[in-house]
Amino acid sequence: MAKIFSFELKIKSPIETGKTFKANSELKAKYFFKKSKINTISDDSGLCVDCLDDRPGIYSARWAKKYGSFEKAMKKILQLLSKKKNRKFDFMERAKYEIFFFSMTLFSVYFLETL
Repeated sequence: MAKIFSFELKIKSPIETGKTFKANSELKAKYFFKKSKINTISDDSGLCVDCLDDRPGIYSARWAKKYGSFEKAMKKILQLLSKKKNRKFDFMERAKYEIFFFSMTLFSVYFLETL
């Protein structure tokens, strides 16, 4: 078994149209398998902040693009949290391999400091 990234095969990523991490993970796994004919593991992940109604969530990468970088997006999140007491968040990860889904919360911590 070898790890091969889509860019190494010159396969452009699909547009993520799913409404959940699981849906985007499945969409990408099917897409890359169809394009490469290689068994595929694909994931989707994002930052879900409790007091921001789980935003940015599945839109985490789009927030980074909107604000110019992941660092700038994190600064924006910290700005939004400046007067909030509950700063708990989860980093969510969903992965798809063939027909098996697995999910995990990689970590759940609190924003304590600014960047």
